[in-house]
Amino acid sequence: CLALYAAVIGAVVLIRGARTGWALRGATLVGVGLLVAMLDDSALSPVHFPEPALMLVPVAFGIAVCASTMGAALALDLRRGRFSWRQPLGALVALFFVIGLVPAPINSVNGGWNQPSLALPQLLQQLPDASSGGDYRTMFIGDARALPGAPLYFGWGISYSVVNGAMPRIDEMWEAPPTRTRDNAVTALYGIARGQTARAGRLLAPLAVRFIVVPIVDGGASTREHPIAAPRGLTDALARQLDLRRRYASPDLVIFENTSWVPLRSQLTAAGAESSKLAGATSMIATDISGAAPFGAGIRPEGSAIADVEPGTVHLAVPYTSRWKLSANGQDIEPRPAFGLTNAYDIVEKSSIKLSFTASTIHTALILIQFTVWCTVLYIALSHRRRFIRRRPTAALVVDEPAIVIEEGVRP
Repeated sequence: CLALYAAVIGAVVLIRGARTGWALRGATLVGVGLLVAMLDDSALSPVHFPEPALMLVPVAFGIAVCASTMGAALALDLRRGRFSWRQPLGALVALFFVIGLVPAPINSVNGGWNQPSLALPQLLQQLPDASSGGDYRTMFIGDARALPGAPLYFGWGISYSVVNGAMPRIDEMWEAPPTRTRDNAVTALYGIARGQTARAGRLLAPLAVRFIVVPIVDGGASTREHPIAAPRGLTDALARQLDLRRRYASPDLVIFENTSWVPLRSQLTAAGAESSKLAGATSMIATDISGAAPFGAGIRPEGSAIADVEPGTVHLAVPYTSRWKLSANGQDIEPRPAFGLTNAYDIVEKSSIKLSFTASTIHTALILIQFTVWCTVLYIALSHRRRFIRRRPTAALVVDEPAIVIEEGVRP
């Protein structure tokens, strides 16, 4: 890496002419991308970014741009110019680029690219899919370096992340905005870490958290040869919770199942429906709301769902918002806050329901503005290229008159 960064700096110093702009663009991608990745990895950034390896993709692209411009400079500019300090420095920069590429062929010899033989997704394959009880969420607790998704620091060396299903999607690599549901998850974690409650599973139940995983080996930052230990006392504190059943334990990870959970989309039991009309941790701890009937399993969390339900309360484990619409037999049902956190819809008769999300006008306008801006940028880039081609001369200039006229009888 140091060799490649030194080569980028050397390319910026050496390259002249029209290629200078591209060298500066590549160097800017390298410098800014590396700075952002380092700040995020050191927890010095005000916001959380995706995995540092993903943030290094622009850095790799910038290095490729600098390498290509440096190759053109060696082939054209330095070869035709007079011998000076630029030729030896150019050869040295080219050598740095070659040294930086050495790990690539070494890691690609066996076709494995030095990837770990055991990774966290492989360990989590034992978790069930949505067909065995409905859609659920998984909470990861432990050291932030071993957690998938977008970990948030909680305290005492403990971080956590919540994802849909067993593993995060690409859009879950970004930190979610603060909500009351996130505050409720923090309350449950305080109860676990400080021993203030033995029913943290019931606090997490309205959020559809079915599994709590403590990863120790993720195959990346933490390996079996050099594991990152879980925060001291964390697994013991989880084991003391009455609603959490230890499902799997090994030196690689520990999995607890929340026996009080409810699916992401479900129809609550009678006890759950009554409890949903109250708010606060006390009311959630007092009632076991497990046993809800799931519907719409396997659909993306933001997707529409259609189902036939009995009279009762339909629950949606998302932060409360009126943007989620439910129609029963064609009639719109007004949502109400459930447990003071999520969405609930009271159905008075057996109905065929449709649950869907309607984006706000501001959100739609912002997407259209972004699309327009990108189209404008693309048009400017392509039209500039066409204008440049039109300005290029297509034929040699024909001059009818001689450049020099010498008159007879006139001596110099």
